[in-house]
Amino acid sequence: MNPHALELLSSADPGKHGSDTITPMPNDIGDASVRVRVRPEYLQSRSDPRQPMHVFAYHVSIDYQAIDGGPTVQLVDRFWRIVDAHGTEEVVRGEGIVGQQPTLRPGEKFEYASYCPIRSSWGTMEGRYGLVILDAQEQPTSRQVVDVGRFYLVAD
Repeated sequence: MNPHALELLSSADPGKHGSDTITPMPNDIGDASVRVRVRPEYLQSRSDPRQPMHVFAYHVSIDYQAIDGGPTVQLVDRFWRIVDAHGTEEVVRGEGIVGQQPTLRPGEKFEYASYCPIRSSWGTMEGRYGLVILDAQEQPTSRQVVDVGRFYLVAD
């Protein structure tokens, strides 16, 4: 399934099952933070409870807030912990986000949609993104972890 074909509408509102997490950046770059909002959605048309297979989409908005002239950051990897209602855990980690390693300047955001199949009608996801802070020559200077708060995958 192509995550770009999910055609989810962008929304800053995570809804009743989503998450909204703010991670402060290191003090040496000033007052800066990365806010991650996740809005999950059950994809009934792509699910088959008889299998059992339940497919959930999730829309993510990553918003980098820093003072003007603050450093650029680059999202370089991701880690997801997915747990279904039976307690089965799956860990997903890898480079980039949906095949990209986007850079964000202060005030910019990156949005994407992806999906997750699980074998129960509800479960949870949580994780983190790895990012690097870039200097004026766009070279990495330090690494930071950005949290993604737990959100709920619910077939309602």
